[in-house]
Amino acid sequence: MSLSCNGGVRPFYLSCRSAAIGNRGHVERPSDALRPAAALSRRAGILRFASSLAGGISPSRKSILHRNRVRSASHPIESNRKGERTMWRARLCSVMLLAANLAFAGSAASPSIRNLSHPAPHRMASGALDAADMPTLRQAGVKEIISLRTPEETPGFDEAKVVRSAGMTYRNLPIHGAKGLTRANVERFDALLRQAGDKITLVHCASSNRVGAMIALRAAWLQHKSPAEALAEGQRWGLKSLASAVRARLNAPTTTEN
Repeated sequence: MSLSCNGGVRPFYLSCRSAAIGNRGHVERPSDALRPAAALSRRAGILRFASSLAGGISPSRKSILHRNRVRSASHPIESNRKGERTMWRARLCSVMLLAANLAFAGSAASPSIRNLSHPAPHRMASGALDAADMPTLRQAGVKEIISLRTPEETPGFDEAKVVRSAGMTYRNLPIHGAKGLTRANVERFDALLRQAGDKITLVHCASSNRVGAMIALRAAWLQHKSPAEALAEGQRWGLKSLASAVRARLNAPTTTEN
């Protein structure tokens, strides 16, 4: 799934217009009869908004862009400002297009993928996965999966093999319940997320509870958020029954644990 809108003023309009209007068939999707009406409506609305951000390239608009290019040679400061505005507009367009695809894919996936959520840009969280979920995740543009499950939880299911066979990157950081919520593991978790960068990445455990716990501790210990902010962030990612264990760690000195 390509959502890039970079490449200058004219390519920005062309690429965004193409992504929003002309390239919907680039990724295989279920037929319209299988798509939930609400998901289609949300996706269509977001795409219309993204298209309006991209704007048309009517003859009058082309002439304006041409005049702006001519002026930029004699007004470099004004040109830089316009370039900054174009850059931010391109980024907003990319975010809106990404949101459209994730909103659609999330609606289609929710019945089969437990506790699926989109808590942050380029990030998804969920509970347990199985082989049948891989096409849906690929459709949503997921490039990498980080599992916090232990080998004992998935006997007979080689998740690493299934994920890699579907063309996605697989990482595993086993978290053994509350005793796995250590500073060392949080630092390893942070390294995995930073390594993923802007790739759409899904982080999961059995229910998304451990995912939320690790996110909360990361927010407090490594991103220096208050305990209340850290807990709220963790809850957005699925923190539930491990909340008391997280609170205990946030109220205690943050010594390094192995």
